Amino acid sequence: MAMQALHLVICLLFAAILGEAGLTKLLGRSTPAWFADKFAASWLRAIPAPALWWPIAVAELAVAALFVAAVVTGESAGGAYALTQAALVGASAFFAALTVGLRLSQDFAGASAALTYFAVAALLATTMFR
Repeated sequence: MAMQALHLVICLLFAAILGEAGLTKLLGRSTPAWFADKFAASWLRAIPAPALWWPIAVAELAVAALFVAAVVTGESAGGAYALTQAALVGASAFFAALTVGLRLSQDFAGASAALTYFAVAALLATTMFR
């Protein structure tokens, strides 16, 4: 019972974090000016800002959808965590890429936070929900 509750909390937490971020980008309907400025000092400046912004939004929403699917299907009731595992691997990949991007933009505090999210997702994926 405790594992099911923990599974639910973890899935909803990651779905909320990633879903809100992706929906905010989607509903904003445009790439903010600050986003292009953020990468002005790195080699990423050669990539048009929308080509970075929209894939980030899609990735956030896709991973959030996997977490929601894990909850909706009642995956934890049977003790099988295939969707949660896929979602955690996806979250790990997303947060790893975000960490690198933030580091390249010299946003060290943001990179540190993203690295923490990566570590939690990777740890859960490799230990708890396999």
